This record gives sequence, C-alpha cells and structure tokens, in this order.
Amino acid sequence: MEPGRGTTFKIYLPSTDAAVTVDHAPMTPVTLSTHATILLAEDDGQVRKMIITVLEKAGFTVLEASGPVEALGLARSFDGEIDLLITDVVMPQMAGTELARQLTEARPRLTVLYMSGYTENGIVHHGVLDDGVHFLPKPINVQKLLEAIKSALEP
Repeated sequence: MEPGRGTTFKIYLPSTDAAVTVDHAPMTPVTLSTHATILLAEDDGQVRKMIITVLEKAGFTVLEASGPVEALGLARSFDGEIDLLITDVVMPQMAGTELARQLTEARPRLTVLYMSGYTENGIVHHGVLDDGVHFLPKPINVQKLLEAIKSALEP
C-alpha cells in the first residue's frame, strides 16, 4: 500500500485442467402444505422486502421486523400462533440466536430458521450456531428459501 497511490491486491487461485460443468437441470417447484405465520427479523431492507414478497406469494402470513427488538415486540403483541422465525444471525442490538432463545422460551412450538452471509461451516465451528439447526446461507435464492422453510416446518 502506498499512501496517495492506491492499493494493489493479488489473488492467487489454484489452476486446474478439469472441465467446468454447469447444472442445467430445471428447478423442482417446492410445494408447501401449510399456510403458516412467519416472523421475519432481517435488518437489511432490500433482503427483507425480497423475502416478504416470496413468502406472501407462497401464501404465508408474514410479520415483518427490521431488527430483534421490533421482532420481540411483534411476537408479544401477536395473539395468533407464530410457526416460524426466520432471523439473520448477525444483527445490531442483539444476535439472532439470542432473539430465537427469548422467543422460543415464550413460544416453545416456534421453529427457527437462521440465515447469514457467513458460511454455515464458519458459524457452527465458531460456536455461533449449534450443529443441526435450520440454516440458510446468503445470498438467498427463492428455491433455497422455500426448501429451507419446507424443511423447517414439515417433519
């Protein structure tokens, strides 16, 4: 790094002679046999809007929270059953794991689906999430989101 001259980064990737393969198989539609209520806690507004659009098109009732404190308030004031909490792992004010702990204490039947831009391997091995939890890596695509919800909601 040279002050006033910029920075140069060099990235070294291993070379390979292996052929690149692309999976052109069509996506299998995910069918969900439930019209559950989902509490979504996501601090990124664009990600939150995209997820809400997908969930509402799939027939879910969505409670939208821009962070953990708002999610706790929504859960306290909502009289109905909340079937699934979808929460980012890393958020301001409180970690998604703490939000999930507090909500599952109050609502023991609540299932939790965590999502994060950090890899599942990194999160689990650094003690942020327990092994075996429902986890969706970011960036999120519609197919993977619906598959993760189906896995979380249907035994």
